[in-house]
Amino acid sequence: MGSNSNVLLGYDWFGNPQYAELDEATLQAIANDTGGKYFKSVDDKTLDEIYKNISENIKREKEETNIKDWFFFAALLTLLIQIYYRYGKGRILQ
Repeated sequence: MGSNSNVLLGYDWFGNPQYAELDEATLQAIANDTGGKYFKSVDDKTLDEIYKNISENIKREKEETNIKDWFFFAALLTLLIQIYYRYGKGRILQ
């Protein structure tokens, strides 16, 4: 959450205050160039509004292939081969 005024970060070695500076123009340019949106929140109310708007703009894409399934089938195949070697007709492993 941001602020309309400067935010004190701390003090340097000489006791001079160090303030955070927000370059809104650059952030807005980045949002425009990447197809995103720039939001500024200075209190709880605006932050709630931002979260409500973000959830409306999110578009989900369905995955074509889930790698989890490949690992599951590989583990199952390994287990079946192990069972065959240990208890199968040839009993390769004792």
